[in-house]
Amino acid sequence: MIQHKAFTTEINCHKYLAMNKAATLRENIKNETMTLSKDLLLTVHSSNIQTANYYAKKYRGICEITFVQYRVYFAAACKYNPRVKINCCIPEHTEHIKYFKSVDGISYLNTDTGYMGGLCRFKDGTENLSKLHQEHRIALGGNQIDCYASNLVNLYKKQGFVEYQRIPFNEKYAPKNWQSDLFLCDKPDVVFMRLKRG
Repeated sequence: MIQHKAFTTEINCHKYLAMNKAATLRENIKNETMTLSKDLLLTVHSSNIQTANYYAKKYRGICEITFVQYRVYFAAACKYNPRVKINCCIPEHTEHIKYFKSVDGISYLNTDTGYMGGLCRFKDGTENLSKLHQEHRIALGGNQIDCYASNLVNLYKKQGFVEYQRIPFNEKYAPKNWQSDLFLCDKPDVVFMRLKRG
């Protein structure tokens, strides 16, 4: 796992890229194939985030990004909305995790288990973020998701998910600083959902 002081919630995404383009990113990022839509593949250098943004916007789709890039955008999302770091987390990176970015948000998919997580917005925008990322990840085999008992449960039901388990809020496993979040202070249940087939 990469440890770098730039990867903090105080990071400015563009400042990070400018400062580290020649050093950190060149050392850690390889050329990768980025999925922009079901029919279009584009090979670009992963450090060229402006190119990724351009094609994601042009084709109104999602591109695959690296773990390093996901961390950068996650930090930007935490700055955009402080609740992100309480309600989301960066997954432990494995070969089975794929990371995605659209114009306004990010998410990830564990292709081994079908678990979909990390969906968050890092800037203002007009994208239907949830619908866009869910459809993309489902097409790649995503089939499970979880959330706190909230309006997200009904939203995910409309997207084809059904609740299969619900457990009470447990302070022992609650995110750090959860008491500072007004919603979590009510100790909502944790709801587990999976894709309804057929």
